[in-house]
Amino acid sequence: MGHASSDRSLPESIILDFGDDGWVFLDPGTYLATFNEVVNIPLDLMALARPRSSLIRSGVSLHTAVWDPGYQGRSQALLIVHNSDGFHIQHNARLMQMVFFRLVQPLQRGYEGRYQGERP
Repeated sequence: MGHASSDRSLPESIILDFGDDGWVFLDPGTYLATFNEVVNIPLDLMALARPRSSLIRSGVSLHTAVWDPGYQGRSQALLIVHNSDGFHIQHNARLMQMVFFRLVQPLQRGYEGRYQGERP
């Protein structure tokens, strides 16, 4: 807070290897989830995301930011395993549901931040 986006640095991350069966075990902790889908949010919409109920019932939470009008790219979220027994997750698992909201009027200019067009 109080700094320009260009002044912020993000922590390093590693890519987890899913087993031959397509699953990986996550110990309790924090993970960065990258979604397969690329979004293209029109200037008259914004979106929020909610975790799927199966995550919540498994002791896992998902935290996302707002998808701003005009944002294009692939998105990421913070996945937190609260379950002391950990969590098994399948490659390409469905983690969230996006909820779209139509704006009263379209923006003249959409999102122009550092993550525009991102393809992690």
